[in-house]
Amino acid sequence: LLSFKPHTYSGVRSLLNLLEEVGSSLVQFAYQASQLSAILPPTYKADQAVVTYYTDRILNALLEVAAMATGAEGGSVMVREAQGNLLRIRVSQGLSESVVADTRQPQDDGLAGVAARQRSILLVDEATDDPFLKRFMRRKELVSSLVAPLTLEPDPEPVGVLNLRTANPERRFTQEHVEMLRRLLDLTAIALGS
Repeated sequence: LLSFKPHTYSGVRSLLNLLEEVGSSLVQFAYQASQLSAILPPTYKADQAVVTYYTDRILNALLEVAAMATGAEGGSVMVREAQGNLLRIRVSQGLSESVVADTRQPQDDGLAGVAARQRSILLVDEATDDPFLKRFMRRKELVSSLVAPLTLEPDPEPVGVLNLRTANPERRFTQEHVEMLRRLLDLTAIALGS
């Protein structure tokens, strides 16, 4: 808990919410899986519904905590579709429903693709001097962006990408935010992996 260094009440509350969500999801999922297997024959459809429900809860908790802890004005978690090489928005904050519904992005495109290929968290702002990254900075109103791959062990291929953004110059992302996000992603990977 201390390694996250939340500096505000909302930061502490957000972190505790994520920890509660991860813990309760793990316990509930394990309990319900054992109960279902005892009374119902295994069915793919029921298993997928349970997994989808808990995955959405965990991803929503990740986005909420990450946005509150970094001061982001919005963001999304994009996940890889089962068929094909596309990412789609699974959960979001500050995006219209039409953008969420219509967005399908090739896994290798944009900043999300770069973060996934490099398996690293990208901090992109006007101080970014890498010409390769600068070409992806299309939204001039954004002051700072964080883009991070979501990877589950032992699979080396990211299953998704977390995107955070801010247009407020007083809320620029820092390396401290990158480290905090790395720890949040580790917790999320543990929860999703189980």
